[in-house]
Amino acid sequence: MLPLSTYVPPYPPYWLLYLLGAYTYIVCYIAIMFYDVLLCTIVLTVVVQWKMLNREVKAILGSTAEKQDERHLLNNDVTKCVNYHNFLINYVKRVNQTFWYPNIFMMLSCFTAYCAEIFVIVNRATEGDFLERLTYLIEAAYEFFLFYIIPGQLLTNEAEKMEDFVYSSNWYEHSVDIKKPFINMVTCISRRPVTLNAGNLLDFNFRSAHEICRMVFSYYMFLNTMNERTLTRT
Repeated sequence: MLPLSTYVPPYPPYWLLYLLGAYTYIVCYIAIMFYDVLLCTIVLTVVVQWKMLNREVKAILGSTAEKQDERHLLNNDVTKCVNYHNFLINYVKRVNQTFWYPNIFMMLSCFTAYCAEIFVIVNRATEGDFLERLTYLIEAAYEFFLFYIIPGQLLTNEAEKMEDFVYSSNWYEHSVDIKKPFINMVTCISRRPVTLNAGNLLDFNFRSAHEICRMVFSYYMFLNTMNERTLTRT
C-alpha cells in the first residue's frame, strides 16, 4: 500500500503490460546472448588463426634453406607470415572499433548489476527472491568470464607466444640473412599488446577481471556504509 493515491490508467490493462514486459525481456535476453556468442566466435576464430601463424613462424625459424630454390621458398613463406601477422593485428583493431559501444554498454551494465545484486543479496537474505537474485548474479558472472575474459586472455596469450617462439628458435643456424629481418619485424610489432578491449578503457583479460572484482566489492562496501548511516539517522 502506498501512502499516496496514484492514478491508474484504464487502458492498457495490467495483463497486457505484463505480457509486453515479458516479451521485451525475452527479446533483449536473446539479443544479448546472440551478441555474446557472436563476439566470442569472432575472437576464438582469431585465436585459432594466430595459433596457426605461430606454428608457421616456428617452422620458418627452424627450417634449413641451403639451396637457391629453398631460399626462394623460405623468402616467400616469410613474406606470407609478415602479411598474415599484419592482417591479424589490423583485424583485432577493427573488431575493437566495431564493438566499441556494445562492449562499453555491456561492461557498465554488468558492473552496475554486480554491485546492486550483491548489495541486495547480503542485506535481504531472508526475502523470497534470494535464490532468484543469486542465480542471476552467477549467470552474469559466468557470461562475463566465458564470453569476454577467457577469449580475450587467449587472444593475448597467442599474440605473446610469437615473440617467445622467436627467442627459443635456432634461427642463427641457417639462412640468417633472410630470418634476421623477419625477426626484427616480428619482435618490434609483438611488443605492442594485442588485446580485446572496450573502447581502450578496459582490456578483457584476467588482470582486468581481478580489478573489476575489487571495484565491485569496493562499491558494495560504499553502498553498505551509506545504507548503515541512513538507517542510523532514521
